[in-house]
Amino acid sequence: MVLDSRSLEIINVKLDNEIVDYHVENAGILGEKIIINVGKRKDGDKFNLTIIYNTGEKCSALQFLKAEQTVTKAKPYLFSQCQAIYARSIVPCMDTPSVKQSYDAVVAVPNDLICLMSAVAVGKPEEIG
Repeated sequence: MVLDSRSLEIINVKLDNEIVDYHVENAGILGEKIIINVGKRKDGDKFNLTIIYNTGEKCSALQFLKAEQTVTKAKPYLFSQCQAIYARSIVPCMDTPSVKQSYDAVVAVPNDLICLMSAVAVGKPEEIG
């Protein structure tokens, strides 16, 4: 399996909860290719792939605005823009509109801020310790 990425730090890759081999190849201006050994599979086979990774300052899809750059000048603001080929700098993926993928996210934000996503909220916000 080959996934697109850009400036991601891959920590490990698990297939059905077992660590598997992978390697990262340079793809020039497109970023990197993550090549994952998923063994022999047939079309339609389902499996659970977990990739533990970090993104960082070179992430082209995330924009951070300081409080003074916002309308209210009260709080900083973070937004994502995954157009073109920027999604691969947030998450390893097949970064093309022809491939859809589902995802789960757990997001922690201060009580006075709100997190919005392109997803249906499940449950109510919880206060964390």
